[in-house]
Amino acid sequence: MNFKSNHFYREGSFHHLYIKALNGNVLFYRIEDYLFIYTIVSVLAKRHNVIIELFCIMFNHLHGCVRAYSEGEFRSFLRDLSSIFTKGYNQEYHLSGPLLMPCGYVPKTSGKYHKTCLIYIANNPSAGRLVKSVMDYKWGLIPYFFSDHPFSEKLVKRQSRFAMRQALAIADRCHKRGQILNYATLKRIFKNLNSFERAQMVDYIIVKYFFLDKKSFISHFGDLDKAILTIDSSAGSEHDIYEPWEDYSVYFEMIKKTLESGLDYKRFRFHEMSREDYRTLVFTLSRIPGVSKQHLDRFLHTVAAEGHSPTTQA
Repeated sequence: MNFKSNHFYREGSFHHLYIKALNGNVLFYRIEDYLFIYTIVSVLAKRHNVIIELFCIMFNHLHGCVRAYSEGEFRSFLRDLSSIFTKGYNQEYHLSGPLLMPCGYVPKTSGKYHKTCLIYIANNPSAGRLVKSVMDYKWGLIPYFFSDHPFSEKLVKRQSRFAMRQALAIADRCHKRGQILNYATLKRIFKNLNSFERAQMVDYIIVKYFFLDKKSFISHFGDLDKAILTIDSSAGSEHDIYEPWEDYSVYFEMIKKTLESGLDYKRFRFHEMSREDYRTLVFTLSRIPGVSKQHLDRFLHTVAAEGHSPTTQA
């Protein structure tokens, strides 16, 4: 991505925001990773008066269509997002140094280009072979326009176990206080929940912290049903920000194989694995159809930012 030509702010306009991990490294392995960045965006959008029509979290990058009331608020939003995420993520994964490339953003002043940009963002998961429809991807957030529990059974608090009610209370309290759900808090929330309850809790948190402007999004399509039909039948376009195509389904398989391996992967802290386990994992992952050296490097963070040591094992 050419950042020099894609740092253009225009007052009053929505902007296509694009944030990618350094070297294209995978950053989002666990549900906690997604919820951490998601609640950061939610809290900061409110703090800095940022309107967000659409947002999509992929394995190694983020897309958004955002508008701020001033350039100062816009830049503060981007600065805080990067710094808070980097600090919290590095602490959780025992890393150091930068994680993200500079944010790219371009204004969408034309109704036509604005709409096709939204379609492009919404279709990132399907273009990356993760899902077939926009309604199948949790972290594109569009399913939550239709339901408050699109990926779990309906939650009835009074019928929930005590552990679930405790977890819900933590999420409610943090949201009321305008607090980001950091890794320590998320660990407390999920600690005593079973898989059924975890799915309900994820939907609950997403809805509780939901930050998309539904009315603004719908205005480009007429209604939600037309929006889904348009998105699923068109790839959209984005001529201002270059994003090379990548098969993201490979990372899904890599995460699955890592979890199934039974190795001491230290919650995806690969640099803390024993040499033997690390080499076994590399061998296991390399046998997945379609996996390239680039996929391995990005998944394992074996190419580091300049001035920082990569997390390879000797």
